[in-house]
Amino acid sequence: MEPHPAWAEHTHLFPGAQVRVDGLTEPEPAALHLRLSDGTEVEAELLTGPHGALVEVAGYTSAAGTRLPARGWPVRSWERAGDGVVLRLGRASG
Repeated sequence: MEPHPAWAEHTHLFPGAQVRVDGLTEPEPAALHLRLSDGTEVEAELLTGPHGALVEVAGYTSAAGTRLPARGWPVRSWERAGDGVVLRLGRASG
């Protein structure tokens, strides 16, 4: 199965950042192909469980050369938007 396209409006993720995921009607387990605002592309995964949803992002290097480690970002809230969902992230782990 192909990863769902996902976008963030910033060059990195942080608490409160939003990630738009196309092709989902609610947070559910899915592979993501995340594109950041500087054009950096990184593989990620949306996981769900009894304690909520989590976006796990692989380590990557930003377009400016900053190395960012792999992290898990809890989904603090979400809403439907067009043909997908917008996830608002909480504080990262990892």
